[in-house]
Order: sequence, then C-alpha cells, then structure tokens
Amino acid sequence: MRLTICAAVVLVALAVAPAQAQGPASVEATLEPTAVTVGDPITLTVVVRHATGADVTFPDSPDVFAPLDLIEASDVETDDQDSGTSESVATYTLAAFAVEDVALAPLQIDVEGEGQLLAEMGDITVEATVPEDSPVQFRDLKQPLQASAGTPTWVWAALCMAGFAAISVFTMALTRVPALGTWGTAQVQHEEPGTPQRPRDAEVQLEALRNAGLLERGEVVEYYRRLSEGLRAYLAIRFGVAAGAMTPAELEGKLDTVGMKRLAVRQAVSTLEQCQSVQFAGYEPTRERAEADLAAALEVIRLTSEADVTAE
Repeated sequence: MRLTICAAVVLVALAVAPAQAQGPASVEATLEPTAVTVGDPITLTVVVRHATGADVTFPDSPDVFAPLDLIEASDVETDDQDSGTSESVATYTLAAFAVEDVALAPLQIDVEGEGQLLAEMGDITVEATVPEDSPVQFRDLKQPLQASAGTPTWVWAALCMAGFAAISVFTMALTRVPALGTWGTAQVQHEEPGTPQRPRDAEVQLEALRNAGLLERGEVVEYYRRLSEGLRAYLAIRFGVAAGAMTPAELEGKLDTVGMKRLAVRQAVSTLEQCQSVQFAGYEPTRERAEADLAAALEVIRLTSEADVTAE
C-alpha cells in the first residue's frame, strides 16, 4: 500500500514538473542600432518564449512600426526547447526618413493560451546626414533667379563678332562634309558614350561602382557623383521623369504622382540628399556609410524594377 502511494506521488510530480518549468509566455525585443542617420537600416528582433505547439501571431502591418518604415519582415523561426517550451523569433528591417527622436509604442504579440504580450522597443535617435556642427551649410542645387540691370553694350558687340566667326567656321566645315543625299535621311546621335538607355543599364552602372576603386583612392566626391547620376538615370528611364534636372524635394513630389512605391520614393530621395551633402556641402561619410548608400540605391531598383522593364 505504501509503495502504491509513493508511485502515485512520483507520477503526479512528473506530470506537474513540465508545467512548472514551462511557466508563462514572455517576449523580448531588441533594436540595433539605436542611433542612426536618415535612411539607415534598423534591425528589430522579437523573441517570444511560449508553450510548445502554441500559435504565436506577430504583427506584419507597416502601420504598427510608425513613424519608422517597414522595409522587410523575415519568416518566423520556431525552435523547440527543453521542458515543453519553444522560442519563436521574428526579424524586421526598419528605416527612419525624418530627423527626430522616435519613441516607439510597444509591439503587440498574440500567443495562444496566453493572450496578448507587449514587447517594449525603446527609443531611436535619427540624425541628419550632415552633422549640425559641420562648418558648411547644405544648399540646394538651384539658386533663385536674380533680376538683371541690363546687358552692357560691349557684350552685344562681342556676341555679334562671335556669331560672324561661328558662321564662317560652319561654312568652311560644310565644304568638307560629304553629301548626305536626301535631307533628313542621316540621323546624328547626340548621346554621350555610356549613357544608360534602359533601367538594367543603370543598375549595371551602379553595380560597377562597387569595384571602381574610388573609395580606396579617396575619391569620395566622384563616387557620390556617379552614384547620384546612376540613380537619377534609372528613375528617369523607369518612370519617365526629368530626374537629372530636379532637386530631391522636387523629385519626391514628381515620383509620388507616377505610381512609384512610397517606401522606394523616400529611400531614393534620402540617398540623393546624401549625395548632395557630399558633393556640395563638404560632408565626409565613412567607408561603411558610402557602401550603405550604394546598397540603398540598388534597393530602390529592386523595389521598383519589373521583369518586362529590365529584360534584355
């Protein structure tokens, strides 16, 4: 009789032990990094510990991460632990496109049998691409028009003489050009060598920038000039806009009207603003930042390209 009671106690203890070890569900969220510049990627990792077999629902709506933008959400990975518990991990890539201190609201996670858990995400500090203590101030590419007091007489005289000279040179040149036959049958190409003709060409141009060796030689301004030209060329060809003649702010307004994804618009504009800050405001980015800006430009192409556009 005493042995039977002992055996029963042991069985009850074994049955209760996993439940005690399992405990209530818990959640932990980690943001890295917590201090970024505009457009930098931010990684959010959410780990939920719960009973094995319980369904865990992670948020996937971009609205829950506001004011940050959701760039990408990975598939949830679940790993079974000891004592009847499991860990489910979700990873998100976020980005900020405004200079501000961001206080993120808790993330809501639903766990079967446990209800709703709140994951505290903390704060993010977003800085401008040009530091506040920079000795130079960022300026727009376009300058305001200024009224003229009139053209001096000597300028008109010089223009007339230059005109006569140009006509003379042009006339002599015609005598050296073979007859072209019917007027209009000959077509002259005015495009510079290497000018992208398709979105794919612009993408190849940007990819080639990785191995151009400009950063290794310290030619940072030239690196960003090519980066800006490649991205603008892609936007011009892909969406039919005069991207090369617009400031980033003007381009943002135009791209919003042609059906480009809002996330891609903001990332493109942020990258072009970074290019301008290097080219015209004296900002000197780190090597890692320069490589990240190139990756951002290629990400814009990935977000907006279509098979029928990039096909050879």
